[in-house]
Amino acid sequence: MMFYIQYAGIFDKHRNFCDFFASLYEYGHIKYNMVVSLDDDQAEVRKVLAKDSIGWNLVTDSAGQAAMLVDLYNVSALPRCFLIDEEGKIILKTDNGVEIKQTLEKLME
Repeated sequence: MMFYIQYAGIFDKHRNFCDFFASLYEYGHIKYNMVVSLDDDQAEVRKVLAKDSIGWNLVTDSAGQAAMLVDLYNVSALPRCFLIDEEGKIILKTDNGVEIKQTLEKLME
């Protein structure tokens, strides 16, 4: 799960991570993905996400759902990424694409 706001630019800053994530998703190693955007304009966020080769599940704040998830996951800074296992346990909480990639590589071993 990735908490995001357009100006944070995580998809541009961490392009290598996004490509790595897409490859894992494509081969079934990642079962579900979600971007929680605090942007009100869903169309603008979808334009950014369209650059990726996978279809991201998107929640925007146009109806207040993203704010609820920010509170639920205690997000205090953006961008913020979570790796959550199949049982719902948070494995990693970070804003660092390299750290996520390293953690995913270890899990794949």
